[in-house]
Amino acid sequence: MDWMNWKTWAVIGAILVGVFAIYAFAATQSARLPESLTEARPTLTTPAQRTVTAPAPGVGVIHTEWLDSQSGSYRSERNLFTYKEPPPPPPPPPRKVVVQPPPPPPVPQPPPQPVAPVPPQFTYRYIGTFGTASSPIATFSGNGQIVNVRVGETIDGKFILRGIGIESVEIGYVGFPAEQKTRIPLGQ
Repeated sequence: MDWMNWKTWAVIGAILVGVFAIYAFAATQSARLPESLTEARPTLTTPAQRTVTAPAPGVGVIHTEWLDSQSGSYRSERNLFTYKEPPPPPPPPPRKVVVQPPPPPPVPQPPPQPVAPVPPQFTYRYIGTFGTASSPIATFSGNGQIVNVRVGETIDGKFILRGIGIESVEIGYVGFPAEQKTRIPLGQ
């Protein structure tokens, strides 16, 4: 059975409408029973006892005693045609005195850090690499001369060639940590 088919849902809807119609018809027929059938049943009732049956299934017993007026008198202090005076505003809460703690003493400034030495400016221009892959040689031009240097050698007594890459070299500085280096691209 395909639940997504409209024919299936149409059959289910028709069955539900049929069941509802049968239930509604049976309920109205039981409410219209002739009085002769209800009197034929022997019931024991006393004159003080009164049995009220429901007029239809699903409808509760009607309490006619609730319709009687209730005794008692009601008295209201309010006049509907006058405005009631608003109550006075509550007094403001007493202000709490907050004691401010004294300000903390000023923190002494730490001594100034010594100025780290600045490495010298690299004035040479990297113009290329030649040699074997196991022992490359970098070529620099500057101060009107051309300098050829291998990895680990110094340039002008101030710079150390730390590494040679494909398009750049890394230059370190004499007298500075090995981590401090500058990358110089080809042609600069």
